[in-house]
Amino acid sequence: FGSLHVSVHTLFMSISGGLTWMDATLALAQISWIWVYVFSCYIAFSVFAVLNVMTGVFCQSAIKGAERDQEMVVQSLIMDKHQLKTSLGKLFQKMDDDQSGKLTLAQFEKHFQDEEVRVLFEALEIGATDAWSLFLSLDHNEDYQIEPEEFLEGCLQLRGSAKAIDLFMLRRQVAKIMMHLSARDQSFRSSHTEVGESL
Repeated sequence: FGSLHVSVHTLFMSISGGLTWMDATLALAQISWIWVYVFSCYIAFSVFAVLNVMTGVFCQSAIKGAERDQEMVVQSLIMDKHQLKTSLGKLFQKMDDDQSGKLTLAQFEKHFQDEEVRVLFEALEIGATDAWSLFLSLDHNEDYQIEPEEFLEGCLQLRGSAKAIDLFMLRRQVAKIMMHLSARDQSFRSSHTEVGESL
C-alpha cells in the first residue's frame, strides 16, 4: 500500500486470488484496524455483489443464447416442413395426369415405380413395398381416390419410424376392437341360447 498504483494492484489481487487477505490485513493492521474493517467491507462488496452480478450477466447471456438456438431449431423445422409440403404438392401434380385434383389407384400404380417418386418416399422413410398398400394408407376416407390434402397429411403421418405414441394409439384401437367383438360374441351367444330354448 505504499503508493496509489501499488494499492490498486493489491486490491485487485485480493479479489482475484493473487494475494491472500491475511497478507493485506496484516499490512493494514500496522497502520490502523479501521483500515482492516474498510478492507473487509471492500472484499465483501466485491465478492458478494460485483462478482455475483457479473456471473449473473454471463449466465443470462448463456440462457438467451440457448433460447435463440432453440428458436432457430424450431424455425428450421418449420422451414423443412414447408419445403416438404411444397415437394409433395409438386409430386401430386405430376402424378395427377388428368389434372382432376384426385389420384386414382391406376395413376398411383403408374407413377409408383418412377425414380423421383421412389427417392422421395425413401427420403421420407415410408417403407411401402407396393402401391396398393400405400394407396390404402393414404386414402383416409376410403373412396379409392386420394385428394391433395389426404396425400400431404398421409405422407407426413407415415414419415419416419413408428413413435411410442403411434404404438400406444394402435394398442388402444386394437383393445377397443377386441371389446367390441367380445360384446358382439356375447350378444350372439345370448341370442343363440334364446333361439335354442324356444325350439
